[in-house]
Amino acid sequence: MALVKIVKAFVRDNEECPYEDFLNQVRKGAQGVGRILALVDRLREFGFELARNNCIDCVEGKIWELKPGPFRIFFFAKGDVFILLNGYRKKSVKIPRKHLDKARRLHGEAS
Repeated sequence: MALVKIVKAFVRDNEECPYEDFLNQVRKGAQGVGRILALVDRLREFGFELARNNCIDCVEGKIWELKPGPFRIFFFAKGDVFILLNGYRKKSVKIPRKHLDKARRLHGEAS
């Protein structure tokens, strides 16, 4: 059994939480939130071992993406803590530049 990690959402100085904003958007569609939260729990339990199951991928540098179904959530690790940054609904093979740019900015703020 893997060591349990800490998973938390990044909150900006102005109290904005891009991950929670994303979850609220998904909730409006009424499908997918359970899938997202279940995979976040698996990240907490198994950490980077999820890469073996193709549930996470390294996007660039220290930025990773969690892949619950058609959704993608950017995150990074800081010690034993996984910091959730932002998310989007996947509609194409490539990562949309605006979402990756936002993840880069948030990673810079959180580091």
